[in-house]
Formats: sequence, C-alpha cells, structure tokens
Amino acid sequence: MQHAAVHAVLACRAFLAVLFIVSVHGKARRGTAYRRFEEAVERLLPSWPPTRMLGSRRIAALVLVAEAGVPVLVAVPATAPAGLLLGAALLLVFAGMLARAVRAGHDGACHCFGESARPVGRGQVIRNLVLGSAALAAAGIAARGGTAGLEGTLVAVLAGALLAVLVVHAEDIGDLFRSL
Repeated sequence: MQHAAVHAVLACRAFLAVLFIVSVHGKARRGTAYRRFEEAVERLLPSWPPTRMLGSRRIAALVLVAEAGVPVLVAVPATAPAGLLLGAALLLVFAGMLARAVRAGHDGACHCFGESARPVGRGQVIRNLVLGSAALAAAGIAARGGTAGLEGTLVAVLAGALLAVLVVHAEDIGDLFRSL
C-alpha cells in the first residue's frame, strides 16, 4: 500500500478514536448527560419490533459500549479494520436515524456528544454520512495492510485528531462566525 493511503488510514483511525472518546465522555461524564442521551434515543428510535423488544435504555447502553469499543479497536493495527467498520456502521446508522427524525420534524437534540440544546438537523445527517463513508473506505484500505514512517505517522495522527476536534465543535464554530 502506498504511503499516502497508509497515512489516510492512520488519520481516519485517530479521527474516529478522538470522535468516539469525546462522544462517550460527553454522554457518561454525568448522570444527567446520560439520561438526556437515553431520552434522545427513546425519541429517535423507530418503533420497530426489535427496538421495542430491546427497549431504548438497553439500546442506549449498547450504543455507548459500541462507541467505547471503536477507539480501542482502531488503536491496535490488527483490529483497526474492525474498529473502522464498527465506527462506520455506527455513524451510518446514526445518519439514518437523524434523517428520519429531520423528516418527521423532530425538534429535540440528539445529544451526540453529550448534553446539548441544539435540535437535530440536516447538518448532522450529512456529517455522519460523510464520516461513515470515510471510515468505510478506510476500513477497505486498512485491510490491505501497510506501514508508514514515524514522521508521517505522527503528522497523520495529529491531523486526524485535530480534524475530530474541529468536527465535534463545528456547529459552535459556525455559530461564532454567524454572530460576527
């Protein structure tokens, strides 16, 4: 595999690790944040037999466990493709649920990264579609293997982590520029 592809996969792995660490921390840091997340899951879940059978509280717990697993899996080269696939699956399912909520006129927050008053919107759907697609592509590339030098690895990991921080705060950054 060419170095550019290896670096792109490393950046994606770092990106997903930071993204899901922030997500888990935001939901689990306080009991109120987790309860708000559970309430959002209950509102956003489709009323399908499997979701009714499991219940929103169990599904919220499963989501949190799956999100916590992504950083662990992407950190280890041997399990990175599985972590990238798990991250992609989560992001694409979230995109579908959010798209359904937007179409239905749902005006509550998703609490994606913890407590939030921001209502669900198209931007979150697009964000999750793009990120999920990138993770899926990176999983395909990562499965082929490859190595990179130390300098390239450091730059790729730092770039991925920085991009994750920017994505997590993108709506706040947008609000800042709109207020000028």
